[in-house]
Amino acid sequence: MDAEHFLFLRKDLIRLEPFRPQLNQQVMKERTDLLDLVIGIYKVRIRQADSLVTLISEIPVKQPYSYKGNAIEDMSAPQNLAQMSSKLGALMREGEMAYLQRDLDSGWKDTEPKERRRVRDIVRRSIQGLTQGHGGLQGMLELLYCNALASGSDPHTEFFSNTLKEQFEGAFGGKRFIFGFAQKEQASGVFVKMP
Repeated sequence: MDAEHFLFLRKDLIRLEPFRPQLNQQVMKERTDLLDLVIGIYKVRIRQADSLVTLISEIPVKQPYSYKGNAIEDMSAPQNLAQMSSKLGALMREGEMAYLQRDLDSGWKDTEPKERRRVRDIVRRSIQGLTQGHGGLQGMLELLYCNALASGSDPHTEFFSNTLKEQFEGAFGGKRFIFGFAQKEQASGVFVKMP
């Protein structure tokens, strides 16, 4: 959900922390307190990140660009929106510099604004992909939640959305495959049936 550690603020993680020991109870009692809280926080942070991307992309990269390195490597959650902006900005500048290094033959003044817009559009598309995909942001978060629950119960289990399930079954041509065995207790003992 936040692989680069720039979306959730520390105060968000503190709000979510009490649910850590309660996750099993949330599932068993079919409660959605945690899911509702995560969705609410995520919606706010996604909107803020989208706005920050627009603001950050308006600031030109000065030549020569010197990379400080702290913001991207810091894997802790940002303390506030200023740190969120700093981390997001460093991530965007890293992308811009990758493109600029490749295209510098045409000159910094001509290339820099173009590459800044390119990175802005890439980052905004990835954010919009989260909010506008199948089921929207809520659908994506619900899928992540179900997948986390499934893999938490059994690390070899993966939750499939209806679309993924159809694709998976279609890959096998609609044929059913059975793995493992079935057992049945009888008066004479345990009967094991192999598929």
